[in-house]
Amino acid sequence: MALLSDMRLSQMITSMGTGDMVEWAHYVVSAAILSFGVTVVGLSCRAERRRQREAMPSLVPTTPFMLFGLAVILAAIIYFLDQLDSPYSHHFIAAALLLFGLLVCGVAILIEHLRHRKDQGKDQGISTPQLSSTTPFLFSGAITILVAINYFIAIWRK
Repeated sequence: MALLSDMRLSQMITSMGTGDMVEWAHYVVSAAILSFGVTVVGLSCRAERRRQREAMPSLVPTTPFMLFGLAVILAAIIYFLDQLDSPYSHHFIAAALLLFGLLVCGVAILIEHLRHRKDQGKDQGISTPQLSSTTPFLFSGAITILVAINYFIAIWRK
C-alpha cells in the first residue's frame, strides 16, 4: 500500500512540473556561469583600457584574467548546448567551439592590426605604455579550433 502511494506521489510531482524546474535550473546555472565569465572579461578590459589611457604601472597582468574569463564563457556555452534535448547537440557543441575559436583569433588579429597601424603614424622615439600581448589569445583560439575539428571528426566517425 505504501509503495502504491509513493508511486502516486512521484507521478503527481512529475506531472506538476518539477522535472521542468530541474531542467530550467541547468539553464539558469549556464546563464550565471556565462555572466561571471563576461564580468571577468569586462573588468579585465576596463583595467587594460584604463592602463592605456593613464600613465599607471601594471601591478596585475590582465591577460590571465581575460583568458580565464574566455574559458568560463566557453564552458558556459558548452554546458548550455549539452543540456539541449537534441540528437544534434554534439554538432552544436563542435560548431560553437569552432566559431568561438575563430572569433577569438579574429579579434586578436584585428587588435594587433589596429595597434600596428596606430604605431606607424606615431614617432618611434616616443615610448608608449606596454599593452597586453595578444599571442596567448591566438594560441587559445587555435587550440579551440583544433579541439573543434577533432570533435567534428569524432562525431563523423560514429
